Amino acid sequence: MMTDFSTATAQRWSPSSILSGAAALICLIAASIGFSMALPNFGSPGNAANILLQFGPLALLALGQMCVILVRGFDISVGAVLALSSVTAALAIEQFGIFGLIAAPLTGLALGVLNGILVGLLSIPPIIATLGMLLFARGLALLISNNGQVVLVTGAPQMQLLDFSFGQFLSIPYSALLTFGVFLAVAIFLKRMRAGRRLFLIGGDPEAARLVGTPVTRGIVLAYGLCGALAGLAAVLILTKTGAGLPTDGVGMELNAIAAAVIGGSLLTGGVASPLRVLFAALFIQVVQSGLSFSAVSPYAGEVVMGLVILIAGLLDQITRRKLQTITMH
Repeated sequence: MMTDFSTATAQRWSPSSILSGAAALICLIAASIGFSMALPNFGSPGNAANILLQFGPLALLALGQMCVILVRGFDISVGAVLALSSVTAALAIEQFGIFGLIAAPLTGLALGVLNGILVGLLSIPPIIATLGMLLFARGLALLISNNGQVVLVTGAPQMQLLDFSFGQFLSIPYSALLTFGVFLAVAIFLKRMRAGRRLFLIGGDPEAARLVGTPVTRGIVLAYGLCGALAGLAAVLILTKTGAGLPTDGVGMELNAIAAAVIGGSLLTGGVASPLRVLFAALFIQVVQSGLSFSAVSPYAGEVVMGLVILIAGLLDQITRRKLQTITMH
């Protein structure tokens, strides 16, 4: 059993894992320099601030994916959960003022915990459980928004949302500061708190974790709950920018979030996670999307590029997995 847990530790700190995570920073630097050299004004302070303003929702979704991938799962429902959280928060704001924003992370948390129960307690495969949740959440978002209508936030709450969205501290958008704070909190939770450290053990070897008394099911529910809550926070950031709850928000974002988590060094086999690397990966994807937008290329070309990014992310995962198998065999 000690061998199993030492294997999990080896996965977490192996050279191949570190190299995989470092790839996120290398890609970020290369993309930033490349687009800055090719496109006038891309490297301007104004565009840098815009990238920071835009990357928060993707970064939070990627952080949530990192948590569930850590325990050998994944969640393809996060885009739909984001949409439902956005709509419920917009409806709540109309009733309770700006305090209704709390409905977004609470909605995400509830749906995430439900995903965790389906996967951890009922042993439903993640692809089935989260696909069902995707359809449920997207359908419910369309239903409660009067069959897909935009749910506008009006009056004083609308101005408060916009003030936050465009507010800055030392030229850094408030939304980016909130995102950085959430990443720091999750990093501290995973490194310093017992419940967080247990997630590495569960992802490294669930059966060995059970044998030494680790509450595996509770850990899986916790990971999915975090993922859902972070999707709800991502909905808050989108709501502050748009001033409306959109039942179509988040379409396709789940794939970019999984890509960011994998580029950030997370292994689909579990047991490895680094919030800092995932942050770099999310910034890299946002830089690429911003650069393609600056280039005025066809949006279809942009989809091709993002498809290649996801394929490369999968390749990185496979290479790292094989390296780890070689290490554990020796």
